[in-house]
Amino acid sequence: MNQLPSFLCIGAQKAGTSWLYGQLRQ
Repeated sequence: MNQLPSFLCIGAQKAGTSWLYGQLRQ
């Protein structure tokens, strides 16, 4: 049960950084 929240947190962090990286590249 503790694995799911951390998985979601890592997924959100990865998505946020990749989105930010894409914004900076434009």
